[in-house]
Amino acid sequence: PFAHLGIELPSLEAIQEAEKKLAESGSVALPLTEMPPPVGWVFMAKDPDGNTLEFSFDQGVYSTFQELAKKGSTSEDETS
Repeated sequence: PFAHLGIELPSLEAIQEAEKKLAESGSVALPLTEMPPPVGWVFMAKDPDGNTLEFSFDQGVYSTFQELAKKGSTSEDETS
């Protein structure tokens, strides 16, 4: 199985900047790539312990969280 921690960033510029900074340290495992929906833009990096980190943009996670936060809603509210 592919275990990783996923982090969606708010813009294409933000993910490009994150990849640039992590590439400078040699941490990028998979370069920034545009994938078909629902994946969007994604790159993978390794932390110092070897854990895989997925950075993404345009998966809808960030925008959905922002919408729920504005409403004062949480996932527990949605499922109750």
